[in-house]
Amino acid sequence: MVLPAVLLGIGECFHGPAHIALVADIGPPHLRGRYFAVHSLSWGLAGATGPAIGGAILDHRPFALWPLAAAVCALAAFGWFSLQRFLPARVATIPAAA
Repeated sequence: MVLPAVLLGIGECFHGPAHIALVADIGPPHLRGRYFAVHSLSWGLAGATGPAIGGAILDHRPFALWPLAAAVCALAAFGWFSLQRFLPARVATIPAAA
């Protein structure tokens, strides 16, 4: 149990600053506060509703949760790849180091 917890902690240390910087980079200066608010809301909402929905699914159909979760992930990936062409050029690429 210690090794997965350590790996998760290290991953969070790398993910947190990069993720916040990405939100700051995408949002225009006059809307940056709203971008941060939506970002925070999305994580909080997912953390509150995810266990409740997952628990309800486990209660009714115990073996349906993981196939359903895989289908939702596949649908989200399909949506991302189909909407990616509409991104502005400045956010569609990884910024070069200064």
